[in-house]
Amino acid sequence: RVTVSVESHPGYRFRSWDGDLTGPFRSGVVPLVAPRVVRALLDRVPYVAPAGVRNAAGETPEAGVAPGSIVAILGASLATAYEPGPPNPLAQTIGGVTVRIGARLLPLLFVSPEQINALLPADLPEGEHTLTVKAGGQPEVSASFTAVRNAPGLFLQVQDAFRFASALHEDGTPVTPASPARRGELIAVFGTGFGPYLNPPPDGFPTPARPEFPLLDRVEVLLGEALVEAQAAVAAPGQTGVVMTRFRVPEDTPAGAPGLRVRVGGRLSNTVPLPVE
Repeated sequence: RVTVSVESHPGYRFRSWDGDLTGPFRSGVVPLVAPRVVRALLDRVPYVAPAGVRNAAGETPEAGVAPGSIVAILGASLATAYEPGPPNPLAQTIGGVTVRIGARLLPLLFVSPEQINALLPADLPEGEHTLTVKAGGQPEVSASFTAVRNAPGLFLQVQDAFRFASALHEDGTPVTPASPARRGELIAVFGTGFGPYLNPPPDGFPTPARPEFPLLDRVEVLLGEALVEAQAAVAAPGQTGVVMTRFRVPEDTPAGAPGLRVRVGGRLSNTVPLPVE
């Protein structure tokens, strides 16, 4: 007599046994008097990981997320497949998936089984909140998170397995290892979660190029060992929930890929390499 049991991974729920073992209990006994076939039948169910609501730019020193920023909701079985949403305006439902805070539906950038990217409302109060994901006819799943004033994160690009800052040259072309930033050049880097704007852009719509929407709080740039004052930090034109920060690369910046961070309201961002010639 052999005892068989099942433990389901997050994102799955045990339904019943099939074959030579039946019933809804997670374990059972099979007498091995002949070859046996036992199958565990599982259903996919939405699951949000612990601390699964975070800055969409990646791991940052600040555990909270900022109103008006793009957040990543991490888990399993959150959607049936990857599906991007329309850029203008952002959709509140993609592939039958919705995300809400209370009765308020959030604009979505994309959904996938392991991650959903959504835009937090700019007027969301600071403090503890509960976010709820509904995927088609599946049961709802909720996660708690903390909204804070400043929780900056810098976006990355990946090229040939090398990860580096999402940045533009002064002429608008991308900064890459093959086209690094130059000393003395005014470049723009992109992130999210920097905090409130002087006049907030419309939620869920691409930011117009004019007028500019400057941040309310001062942004400092740390490039390697140098502290650089940002010349401008505004809502990125043509994007939603993204901040564009312009600063001039110091003349004494060493060549290579020094670490780039920003600090807003005393809160530091993640560190991303910036290619410098």
